[in-house]
Amino acid sequence: MDILWSGKAHLNFAEFGLTAFINKGDRVFEPRLISLQAGTMAYRKRTAWLVDMDNDGDFDVLRLLTFGGFGVVVNRGPWPLGFRTYCLPSSCNSLTDSDCLVDAFATRDRHRADFIELPSTYTGCPRSPIEVKYEPGLGPLTIHPSFDVPGSGTINCGSGGVLFDIKDGGSLTLDSLVILGTTSALTYPPRPGIQVRDEGALTMRNCSVAHANSGISPFGDLREVRVDGGFLAVTSNGSLAVADTSFRKCTSSGSGGAIAVSSGASVSVTRSSFVECAASSGVGGAVAVEFVMPAAASEVFLADVQFEANTAMYGGAIAAFDDALASPMDSDPSQLPWRPVGSATTSGGRVAMERVTFSGNAAHRGDVAYLCGATLQVMDATEGGQASHDADVDSGSITFTCVPAMVDGRALENAVALSETGWLDVAASSALRNVRSGPVYLRLANVTTPVELVSGTPASELVFEVFDAYGNPSADATVSLQVAPGSEAQLKLLGDKVLVAVSATPMGQATMAGAVLAAADADMLGETTEVLAGINLVLTGTMVESASLMATASVRLGACPRGYGVISPSPFLCGECQDGSYSPETTTESCIPYPLCPRNTHRPGKSTAFDVGPCECKPGFWSPNRRRNEVCVMCPVGGICRGSSVEAPVAAQGYFDVSNVTGVAAQLAPCPRPDSCKVNSECERGTTDFMCRKCEDGYYTNRALRCVKCPASAKLVFVVFVAGVVVVTIGFVTGVIVLAQRQNKARRELVPMSTPYGVKAAVLYVQTMAVIGGASLLNWPSPLNFTLDLFSLFNLSFSLVGAECVLDDFALTYKFSVILPGLLLAVVIAAAATARYVFRLGDVKVGQVVRRLVCVVGPMLYITSAYASLLLFDCTRLPSGEYVLDADVGQKCFDDQWFDMLPFGLFAVVAYVIGLPLFLFVILARARNSLGEPHVKAELGVLYEAYKPQFYLFEIALLGKRLALVAVAMFASRLIVWLLFFLLCLFALFGAVQLRLQPFAKASHNSVELALNGIAMFVLTVGAFFWADDFPNSLSHLLFVVMAMFALSSGVILLVRVILRDLRDIRQRSSTVDDGVVVGLLSLSGEVSLSGSLSDLSELDEEA
Repeated sequence: MDILWSGKAHLNFAEFGLTAFINKGDRVFEPRLISLQAGTMAYRKRTAWLVDMDNDGDFDVLRLLTFGGFGVVVNRGPWPLGFRTYCLPSSCNSLTDSDCLVDAFATRDRHRADFIELPSTYTGCPRSPIEVKYEPGLGPLTIHPSFDVPGSGTINCGSGGVLFDIKDGGSLTLDSLVILGTTSALTYPPRPGIQVRDEGALTMRNCSVAHANSGISPFGDLREVRVDGGFLAVTSNGSLAVADTSFRKCTSSGSGGAIAVSSGASVSVTRSSFVECAASSGVGGAVAVEFVMPAAASEVFLADVQFEANTAMYGGAIAAFDDALASPMDSDPSQLPWRPVGSATTSGGRVAMERVTFSGNAAHRGDVAYLCGATLQVMDATEGGQASHDADVDSGSITFTCVPAMVDGRALENAVALSETGWLDVAASSALRNVRSGPVYLRLANVTTPVELVSGTPASELVFEVFDAYGNPSADATVSLQVAPGSEAQLKLLGDKVLVAVSATPMGQATMAGAVLAAADADMLGETTEVLAGINLVLTGTMVESASLMATASVRLGACPRGYGVISPSPFLCGECQDGSYSPETTTESCIPYPLCPRNTHRPGKSTAFDVGPCECKPGFWSPNRRRNEVCVMCPVGGICRGSSVEAPVAAQGYFDVSNVTGVAAQLAPCPRPDSCKVNSECERGTTDFMCRKCEDGYYTNRALRCVKCPASAKLVFVVFVAGVVVVTIGFVTGVIVLAQRQNKARRELVPMSTPYGVKAAVLYVQTMAVIGGASLLNWPSPLNFTLDLFSLFNLSFSLVGAECVLDDFALTYKFSVILPGLLLAVVIAAAATARYVFRLGDVKVGQVVRRLVCVVGPMLYITSAYASLLLFDCTRLPSGEYVLDADVGQKCFDDQWFDMLPFGLFAVVAYVIGLPLFLFVILARARNSLGEPHVKAELGVLYEAYKPQFYLFEIALLGKRLALVAVAMFASRLIVWLLFFLLCLFALFGAVQLRLQPFAKASHNSVELALNGIAMFVLTVGAFFWADDFPNSLSHLLFVVMAMFALSSGVILLVRVILRDLRDIRQRSSTVDDGVVVGLLSLSGEVSLSGSLSDLSELDEEA
């Protein structure tokens, strides 16, 4: 039974009296012996007691039995019998009813209990606070969780409600409780969750408070009301003792995000923490202390307390201030007292702190503390780094104060020793020494006066500075500007007054960029006038008439600088030049429009308001005078003009800048050697010298005139090539001589022998195509170039085998090519003489064999010998005035080396180019009257029997055609238009002759010759397209390549068919010849060849 009226059930036993086991509230029962004779006054010598045994609000009967025991009669009421550890009044329907807490206090009053036990979770709080005050017969009240519930009990106010109003000497202890969500949203008037006043006392132990909020009232005009203390307000000599308690996310609409203290209250906080509490519109993010002067000041002591991530407008963690100095409740910094009244001394209010930690706190002014007329005594403080700030925050000061109480002169000094203020007493710690105070002093920041301004433009150069009493720059003010009296006629301020907030960056400066000062007219420019600036301490912007809060500045307005022009003469206003106009100098005139650029130029850079950019040549054009803002001309052929008036064209790929040699600006010449010049006149690898015309050592000139690296096998290839030519020659001659052994000496008549016409036609066809392919400037595609290179083998081209790599230079290679036919002739003579001696052919004359070979082989090798002979005389003039050989531009003409080669060239021209046609013409002319004679046919028939009798000299005409082909291809190789014109005319002329005269004896041969001329003309036409290189796409280019390859292949196929047909005819005719041995030199120009025995030829020669 509850014998102590403590709200707890106790156990009672009889043993020589009354033994009570007192429930101590911590699950421990204390035995206490109570003698019946000496028991409580109320029940002494009774045998029955009225006791609420089951603590249900109803009295039960306890009897003393005769044998010494106790009996109990229980008043069941509406509830079952049993002990309870918490109150559940009859008015409650559930544990979530907010009235339950009120009824619990009412039951406590009836039972005079000192303790109230709560269940593990108690939800719902009353809209009006529960009053806790002193009443006779009632002791201090303690609320704690039920002992049969582990851990802390929870009071969750949920969506609204407050808890207690402790007053009139009332005392309340909250032990091991979690209190959540107290709010004044449903309370009128709004108040914090717990209020302690009028000698009331509150003790909190082992508690946790979170999400407490105060200040919002839904009543009346629904306006926001400011309430100090997000969870607790201690006023009017109330007292608060907090230990081992945490306050988290408590919010106040006034000051003190968690706790507000005022009016002589006494507060002690130990071993506790304040985390993420806020007073966004007031001071003291966690704790705010207001001291009333000169009455008894509040006493506040904090030890072993942690302040973390609390925020406020002033004093992120704590605020202490005198009520005579209004607390800054508005966001306008001008609401700070700029100078405290004389009664605001620092001797009355003091907040003492020991072993405190500050971390992550932030405020608009004073991250940790705000002090005004109060002392903050700190022993052993730790500052763990405060929060970062926006640009308008006062540079992260730790402590912020209003102006100290000093005489006016001291207050305006730029430097006041911290120890002299008496506002901050920091011992053994410097964590709070970063102190700033409110605005007190204004001055002009400009060192040079008068301040030079541009008339009619923002006065950005006019800057004022604001300092606090410690000499620190401050951002706690706005500055207004107006024209000083007496200057109104000369100076105009656009707008009546200009308000400028003092900037935090740079700290303490007010830049008057929003003010526009203008001279009355142009005559007032250069005059010195006055403007007046003042600090605004009220929202209306009215200047305070105080010397320290006002400053005068002398200004002098000037004309429009470059980049600006006049937009109004009165008042004189300058404006920045708009797009399309500029002003290059100081002026009193309007901006000038941009001038137009000359032809083929533009302004690539962005023109500014003060400088119009120069006109530069457009890409693809250049300036011959190399000057900007002049007419530009088209970029020269072979040049790259990137769009600059001061730069010369750069040589494109394949071109060389010869300006330094010729003296002509931007003269770009095509490089004489294909693929030798890179962009900007740089030489490709393997080429060197002027215009990249020479091949470097280890390179040689190929058939396309390109410099090619000498292969490792160059010597072997060259030796094999020359040896092959010699071996073929010796074999041919030896074959002729061997056949002479088998002649039938009994037969003397000539036996005609048929040979293929198509063989000679095929050799001449591939030789002709090779000469056309030698025109490298026609840009033959790779497949065609490769095919034509193969054809050049029949021209005995030394460039295919890299003769220069073996013979060291061009001169030696040329000499060798000239003497090679002579060497072959010597080989023929030696082979004939050797064979004549070996085979004992005394009838065979060596001269006859040589003459027959010349008639047969001479016309076939005429293109080769003519080309080798004439190339020494094919010179090209370079832009430097030098002449070089077309065949190898690395070799100069008319120098010592050229003259050294000249005798060989002259010999080749006389012996090959002129001598061969002349020799053949003479022998045919001498035999013109006896061409039908057998011995003449045997000797000269190879030259004329393929043609009709009247065209017996047509072979000489064909030699002229071949000479013209070589001459045009050589001397017009760099004049592509003329090259194409002459070659097309040449093949068209002989095609017309072929069509008109039909000179060949066989009609099929006339058709073949006509077709070959047509193929040559078609290949030349396609080459013109490749030279123009104007194909719309790669597919078109490919189609032309295919057509050219088809034309070349058609000629080869046609000639193969002719050769096969001629061989068939020869085989048929050979079957009619008896067993007499025929010695025949195969004619490569007609079906009837030189035939008969060598002995017959010998006799014919003797007769002749």
